[in-house]
Amino acid sequence: MKLIREQLYEKFVEDSDPIHDMNIGVINLIKEWYNEFVKEYGEYWINGFHINNKDCTIDCFDCNIAWYHYNTLPEYIKFNKIEHNFYCCFDNIKTIELNGPKYVGDKYQIFPEGDVDFTIKDVRNVCECKDIKIKSVT
Repeated sequence: MKLIREQLYEKFVEDSDPIHDMNIGVINLIKEWYNEFVKEYGEYWINGFHINNKDCTIDCFDCNIAWYHYNTLPEYIKFNKIEHNFYCCFDNIKTIELNGPKYVGDKYQIFPEGDVDFTIKDVRNVCECKDIKIKSVT
């Protein structure tokens, strides 16, 4: 019994976070998503990646997720502040409201595959940005 107790509590210390120590929770899901993205596309496309521990949002220097299969994202992927440019393929306002950044320093460009159910004004209602463009790729 003593051996089991030592192994069970070995990973935890008084000042640690059990969720972090066990590699579970939203932050771990975000890291896994990012690592899969980098494995497929490389680090160039999302640079300056940082997870805000307080609200589990993502800050970046630049972010380009403008590939057709990134027109929707898992609900735990929520961008917050993008210093320069954000490129995506979001095709509906719900995805922009849920996953899109709240601030983009320079360009916010959306490349949907078809018609969209939102306008630049709708995007401005959920994101502070200098330049927003919507360009259909079909």
